[in-house]
Formats: sequence, structure tokens, C-alpha cells
Amino acid sequence: MLKNLAEATAHYHEQLLSPEGERHYEYLNVERGLDHETIVHFQLGAVLDANVSHETAQGMIAIPYLTPAGTVQIRFRKAPWTRGGIKYWQTSGSLIRMFNTNLLLHDYSTVYVCEGEFDTMAATQAGLPAVGIAGVNGWRDHFYLMLAGFDRVTFLADHDSESDSAEGKQRPEDWPEDKPWEPITQAGLKFANKHADNMDGGAVIQMPPGHDVNTFLIERGAEELRQIVGFRSPV
Repeated sequence: MLKNLAEATAHYHEQLLSPEGERHYEYLNVERGLDHETIVHFQLGAVLDANVSHETAQGMIAIPYLTPAGTVQIRFRKAPWTRGGIKYWQTSGSLIRMFNTNLLLHDYSTVYVCEGEFDTMAATQAGLPAVGIAGVNGWRDHFYLMLAGFDRVTFLADHDSESDSAEGKQRPEDWPEDKPWEPITQAGLKFANKHADNMDGGAVIQMPPGHDVNTFLIERGAEELRQIVGFRSPV
């Protein structure tokens, strides 16, 4: 399995860097703000010629989960210009894993926890030691043990835009009058607070309104991102 995943990672990465992968590369580089070094570091790929068992991912972006043992999983992200289909996909039976676990082998006193792979890659590009959780429902209890050796575990929470009030925040017209209604807001902050409270050294920093880590990096740059989270590079 590891051999197949390693071959698939290399195959899709090569396709991304080929002339045929230009549109996928431009999306990652321009729209997502990931520089070439980051794209290569995380071995991102374009599924232009899907391997067997990955046919569902045809045309998608490949995000490999790299570890000291090699690639242990590939998560696929829908290209934004395609219509229909699911946003993220992975093969049946895939586990829910922490992203960028190679970081855990380094000697940092602080680790930053991001929601999603793109926020994690953006934080890494800015020089922050970061790992990622695949969405607010992607936490697993053993992640506490994986992060237990750090003095500080800082969750970088998304900040829902005040303009995003239409979806998930307004009571549906057909909602039963006798059923309690609580708008789904600030899911990222609730996720961060819940898990930070359950560990020693846990802390939460919420991005400015309307931003996640990735969009903040694009708009404000790496230096300002480091400043708002209070990160100082080790001497």
C-alpha cells in the first residue's frame, strides 16, 4: 500500500508540474498563494491521469499525507472550475489523520493547529510549525497524545465573515416552532476552544473577521501572520 501511495504521489506531482497541469498549478500558486517551494515540499499533485482506484478523483488536486514512512494517505480536492461532485474525496476505508505530522519530529516548543490542509500549508509557508485537522469533525482523541509533548498548542481558528449570514445562521421558514433553533456560527472557533480546553498549554487565536489562515496570508503576508500569532523563530 505504501509503495502504491508513493508512486501515486510522485505521478500526480509530476502531472501538476507538467504543461498539462498549468491550470491546477496556477490555482495553487495564484488563488491559494502557495509558492513553488511549498507546492514541492508538500508534493501536491494534479490528477490528470488517475491511477487505478482513484478514478473518482480524475481532474482533482491531490494532497498527500506525508510521514517518515512515506505517503500514508491521499486526500483529493475538487478543482474549483469543475461543476458538481463532492468537494473532497478519499478512498473507501481511509482513516481520519492529522496532516503534516512530519512537523512533530522537530524540536519546537509551540505547535499551531489549523483547520484544513490549505491553512496548514499557508502557515508552514509563513514559517509557523503547523499541523492540520481535516475540518471541525476531523478530530480524533489520539491527537491529544500526539501533541502532548509541546509546551504550547495554539489553535488558529477561522473567523466567519459577518456577511456570510444567509447560510446556517437564519432560521429556515419550515423549521418547527416547538423545536429549538441555534444558528450554526463560528464553528471553527467552537472547535478550537473545545480542544484547546482539553489539553495542557492549549490556546486559541482567531483570525481577523472574514479570514482563515490561508486568506490572511494571501492578503496580509507572512510577516503579519507571524506577528498576530506572536511567533518568534527559534534562535
